[in-house]
Amino acid sequence: MDPITDIFRTMHVTALGLHWLEATAPWGVKQENQAEEKVTPTGKKKTSPTDLAHFAMLSRGNCWLSVERIPEPIPLTGGDCF
Repeated sequence: MDPITDIFRTMHVTALGLHWLEATAPWGVKQENQAEEKVTPTGKKKTSPTDLAHFAMLSRGNCWLSVERIPEPIPLTGGDCF
């Protein structure tokens, strides 16, 4: 089994979303903190995006990844996954 499949099976991944972003400089994307708990009309807790694992790959070019509580931005180049 390949390492990525092993990780996903260990994490019990049951669904995925696929998004494509093609951008030229300058550009940026920010994931807002969505800490509020949401409840559906049936009384079940709705999953918040912050409860989910997010993976991305930079297919070409380069950029900087800024992460809360990490003081310095991380340089990324084509082929990097985060």
